[in-house]
Amino acid sequence: AMQPMRLLFSSAVAFRVYDEFERSMIEPQPDGSLLVQVLLPHDSWVVSYLLSFGTELTILEPDDIRAQIAQYAKAIWEQHNRP
Repeated sequence: AMQPMRLLFSSAVAFRVYDEFERSMIEPQPDGSLLVQVLLPHDSWVVSYLLSFGTELTILEPDDIRAQIAQYAKAIWEQHNRP
């Protein structure tokens, strides 16, 4: 199922945002960041895709995807932060 998402990208990845999303979905912000409103599938692909933006992306909505990404990032950190 497709899910509406509100995504805030930093200006550092603007080139990717303009390559990968339709112009009508992109709303430039005064600070140079880009707000994207898009329908994406709610599946494991989306998690990997969103993670590929690293810290250049803030997921504003939905909360469940935001929490899922945070949990995944925490697991990656814990795996790589062992002595």
